[in-house]
Amino acid sequence: MKRSKAIPMLVIDTTEMELHEHLAIKSFTSGHATEAQYDKLMRMMNMLLVAGQTCKARRYAIIFAEAVIKPTLISIKSRFIKTGKLGTTSHELQSLKSMLKFNREFWIVQNTELWNFCNDQVDAFYLELEGNK
Repeated sequence: MKRSKAIPMLVIDTTEMELHEHLAIKSFTSGHATEAQYDKLMRMMNMLLVAGQTCKARRYAIIFAEAVIKPTLISIKSRFIKTGKLGTTSHELQSLKSMLKFNREFWIVQNTELWNFCNDQVDAFYLELEGNK
């Protein structure tokens, strides 16, 4: 989703973005999660990882992603590989909810230029992965 550089992040699509993220997490609590919803959570993490590399002041995004999001998503994926079901433990669910809150608080104070840059970087990464298959 491309964003105009002229419009502050606070004004555009935060509600729509949050809705999609919230629905992805809600699907795990209801037991109806799909791989597409898992991929949405991975993308959220990857966006934070890219953003955290842009300057020292944003490094806290990497720290959060590595400490909270990554272990949770790895655990969910490992269970999916073993059982074929996407679900969460109560601890994982709390981590996903904290990710949603962190993601909102992080992106709402960033400019759209950073969002566009991170979005482009993550898109390029996924295209590269597809090309290596």
